[in-house]
Amino acid sequence: MSGSQPHNIVVVVADSLRYDSVHRDGASATPYMSAHGVRFSQARSAGCWTLPATASMFTGLLPHEHGATSQTRDVDQGRPTLPELLQDKGYVTRQLTNNVATTHIFGLDRGFDDVERHWKSLVVRGNPLYNCLVVFGKPRMRRRFLKGDWLMNRMSEDMEASRSWVVSACEGQLDRARAILNEHRERKEPLFLFVNLMDTHFPYQVAPQFQLTAPSLWTRLKELHSLYHLVNQTHLLREESPIKSDGLLRLRERQYGAWDRVASMIDDFVAEVHGRKDENNTVVFCSDHGDNFGEGDWEYHFSNVTDAGNRVPCIWLKGGQSMPGQIDTPVSMRDTYSSLCSEVGVTDQLAGTQLFHLADNPERSSSVTEAYWYNNRGKTRPEYRVNQFSFVSGDRRFVYRAGVWLSSEIAADTEERPLDSMGLQDAIEDCGASAERKNQLRAQFESYRAFSDRIEPSRSHAA
Repeated sequence: MSGSQPHNIVVVVADSLRYDSVHRDGASATPYMSAHGVRFSQARSAGCWTLPATASMFTGLLPHEHGATSQTRDVDQGRPTLPELLQDKGYVTRQLTNNVATTHIFGLDRGFDDVERHWKSLVVRGNPLYNCLVVFGKPRMRRRFLKGDWLMNRMSEDMEASRSWVVSACEGQLDRARAILNEHRERKEPLFLFVNLMDTHFPYQVAPQFQLTAPSLWTRLKELHSLYHLVNQTHLLREESPIKSDGLLRLRERQYGAWDRVASMIDDFVAEVHGRKDENNTVVFCSDHGDNFGEGDWEYHFSNVTDAGNRVPCIWLKGGQSMPGQIDTPVSMRDTYSSLCSEVGVTDQLAGTQLFHLADNPERSSSVTEAYWYNNRGKTRPEYRVNQFSFVSGDRRFVYRAGVWLSSEIAADTEERPLDSMGLQDAIEDCGASAERKNQLRAQFESYRAFSDRIEPSRSHAA
């Protein structure tokens, strides 16, 4: 390990956290990160939920390239992952997660020396809603219950992991991250630590234990009703969503409240790690994806390419540097892979791509998002049974859906712009990008279409 490399690399992911939840009022709840890091105002995930988004961050690939989607859930073994490459550069690689999706079940543990499941340490105290919320909140859990899996003790892992739904874990998880850093500091071992926090994920922890926010019994029942239908993605099954506009607003405000609870905890942790004078520590704070509360007629975070569901906060603090500023160039979070590889001196050949750093060359990032339709118990409505490809060029977002190109102006503020066809025949040709970028987008788009046809020829992108 060379002296110019970061001693430690820490990536902190606040799961499902929307960009506008963090930057909604122009004020910063993270003073250290604002004073020392580069903020990306137009960062987008490559995939709309934890598996494809995190797989893209770990491989630098789009979902159709690494293969981890709603329909094909295994990460391709052909590309070395970021943790594997960091191992080769001498780092101990550890994951501290509160989300079961980042573990072995989808192969996102590859390259980690240890994956610590933080939910196993959580204690649920005196919450009568807990078993009801966990057992009946997810379709998979209900099916297991009704088949008798509860009696045969086959639900224990799911029940344990679902503790993260009803207990705020952020403070304890960051304390555990501090202990892990100290452990390897004493051993004089460089460390890559990936932390997934679930407080900003459904059901959005606004208190130490799960709590409803509505003022009266009737409105609390409505809030619980909205939470139930959000996580069950009932909007995919019905012509009209059972969640009314006031319910969607309350859900959105739950995430605001969850972020407000944990923002200072995260900022203090980042300050401790990045601010050490005796170490050269790189810290990245970001989200893996966002969440939808009715934007573009989408709810929750599967199957979509909306900005609500994919525009994410990202603040990058390079080791040993204070470089406050803002980058407004649209970038893809999958280039976390390229950026961290370049910080530690991985070669292009080993990484399998031409490396660059988002903070130094953001214009090299191709902001592409893909979404694959979610099969909701075999009942997903036909209009939602479509895969989608989206890219950003200049100040516009382009979406390919059901054989039609749509477009909208990207939002500098918090409000999402509606999509319009604008008579587009070939958005890639008409997007105003350079010839080199058009060629790159064309190759990505055609590869996406071929993958979509391969996994489901009849519904992937046909009109």
